[in-house]
Amino acid sequence: MSISDALAAGLNENASLPRWTTLEAPLSRASFYVVLDCGKWKIKYGHRVIGPYASREHAITAAVDAAQESACLSHASLVRVQDEDGRLRTLWTYGKDPYPPAE
Repeated sequence: MSISDALAAGLNENASLPRWTTLEAPLSRASFYVVLDCGKWKIKYGHRVIGPYASREHAITAAVDAAQESACLSHASLVRVQDEDGRLRTLWTYGKDPYPPAE
């Protein structure tokens, strides 16, 4: 299932995430952001939004699973999670980190 197919199907926490077989730029870091959007937890990946999820924990689990799958394809990947202050914190990374960090 492609990312666009998943979004068109209205992917939610009960559906499986699409297999991340292609990325916009093969050598770039795949970045997954878990954010609270309009009172619901969602994953943002590039210009795509996946969710909503029943809880922050469900969204984090799905984002890490997707990032791990991307990492298995030899892509550097990153999961960042919105904290209580609205700031994004890095939760999980794989691959060579850029220096200096882009925080």
